[in-house]
Amino acid sequence: MRWEPVSNNTSNEVFNLIEGDKKLMTLTIHPFSNTARLECDTEKRVFLIRKEGFLRNRTVLRNEYGMKMGEVRTITMNRT
Repeated sequence: MRWEPVSNNTSNEVFNLIEGDKKLMTLTIHPFSNTARLECDTEKRVFLIRKEGFLRNRTVLRNEYGMKMGEVRTITMNRT
């Protein structure tokens, strides 16, 4: 499987997930609104990408209903 870029303009980025010669999924990222749209056969989902936390050190992925689906934490280390 591989992600192939379809288009990349200022308003959005579009990628197709390809396996062999078959397109499995389309991912559209909208950087201005911080949303990602996934389309697979008849399913269409929207995910919100937000920075959360006290120092905005967590990137949280929420579905279209606002439910948290996952998060990535950024850890900074101070070396003195």
